[in-house]
Amino acid sequence: MSAAEETAQAFVDVWAGEVRRLVPEVRAARQRRDDLDRAYERGWNYAITEHDVYERWQRLWAAQHHLVWAAHQLEWWVRRVARERGVPEPEPDAVLADLRNALEHLDEAKLDDFTASAGDHPRRNRSLRNLPGGQLSIGTTGDARRLFDLIDSDEVEQRALAITTTTDRLEEEGAAWAEELMARGEWPPWQDGEPLGTMTRGGDCRQRPGGYFPRLPIRKMPSTAIGIGAAMLKASETGLSASLTSHAARTNVAASAMNMASVSRAALCP
Repeated sequence: MSAAEETAQAFVDVWAGEVRRLVPEVRAARQRRDDLDRAYERGWNYAITEHDVYERWQRLWAAQHHLVWAAHQLEWWVRRVARERGVPEPEPDAVLADLRNALEHLDEAKLDDFTASAGDHPRRNRSLRNLPGGQLSIGTTGDARRLFDLIDSDEVEQRALAITTTTDRLEEEGAAWAEELMARGEWPPWQDGEPLGTMTRGGDCRQRPGGYFPRLPIRKMPSTAIGIGAAMLKASETGLSASLTSHAARTNVAASAMNMASVSRAALCP
């Protein structure tokens, strides 16, 4: 893997993670806005003001804007990785590109209470003019899934989930390696009775001087934790390429492994 490809893949990781994080955030912001607006319109709670609804709209608009930007960045970097690998680039989403550009130049648009339109200047707002109807909705629309009533957020999320990030690859390789180790009887790599506690087929918790440590059946260990740990073990034992053990990958994987270990220990040995 070239340095350019590795760097491009790092940006794919960044933006795939952002899209995966932001889609649920946008859905939640839309639900909160709709719930408050419904309560306000129907008079269910007289403490709710029009300004409260306006604030919810502000947060929804910003969250959608961030998601569109992240999705567009992800598309760019996926195409760059394809170029570095010498494979065909995925077809770009023309509506996503026009929406992103229209949002960037929205200050040049013709505005009213509900829409932003391209206006009459031939050299301005070309992306906005390319959008369906030649305009962008400023308010919320009936379909809660659609970003600015143009793009299905479910599709945006599925695109991001379909991409294999570095962490995804490490987990998949690690899980496969862990299965191979267990099939050979070589996992876990420590013996029962070690002072730091053990995970064995006993399935109980053993008290140590520092507290309780799990003796967890191997078959019940979270596959993600096994995969992450095994991937790091494999990398250290076999000296895999720098892409597998880069500082970014090591940081993310180590953090995930520690989190999984903490969750497992807390759940099994309170």
